[in-house]
Amino acid sequence: MTTRARSKERVQESIQLVGHICEAGALNEAGHDVKVTVVTGGKSVNGFYYDANALRAISQMLEGARAYADHGRSAADEATRSVRDMVGFYKDAQYLPQDATTPLGRVEATLHVMEAAGWLWSLIQEAVTLGKPDLIGLSIDIFGIAEHDSQLQARAVKKVVALNSCDVVTRPSAGGAFQRILHDDPLEGDVMT
Repeated sequence: MTTRARSKERVQESIQLVGHICEAGALNEAGHDVKVTVVTGGKSVNGFYYDANALRAISQMLEGARAYADHGRSAADEATRSVRDMVGFYKDAQYLPQDATTPLGRVEATLHVMEAAGWLWSLIQEAVTLGKPDLIGLSIDIFGIAEHDSQLQARAVKKVVALNSCDVVTRPSAGGAFQRILHDDPLEGDVMT
């Protein structure tokens, strides 16, 4: 073979790619799900009292409910909220009866934060990672019937007619809180950070 012929020869070489597997180290950005407490039983900061019946009704209405950034601020918002304010929706809603931390029960759910609300997801991640999930919270917006109860010194919620939304706020009044970020892993189930 001549030198010229050798330069036209194709040489096969073995290529090796080295990678590594990182177990549950990074956040699953696609998940955008966070476990939340929507409302706890008892007297709220704004003077409403939620018993087990009210909590059950709220949990049944919460599935698929919208989450907005803040409550509406105008009369127009009372009728229809802007799509620009929407940050997510709720799924897997459930009423949990009393336990050591919530003697009157609570409503929990998973809040799915939309990709378009990346700013909120970033805020949630940072607050939870820093151990300060209470920097923000959740507040329900409902229509209902409440009666003053002098023994409770509160307006007892007797009937929940409709749940408009459950919104992300800075000062929740009825125990609405972020618990932990959830990640989808088909092998492990929900992973907490």
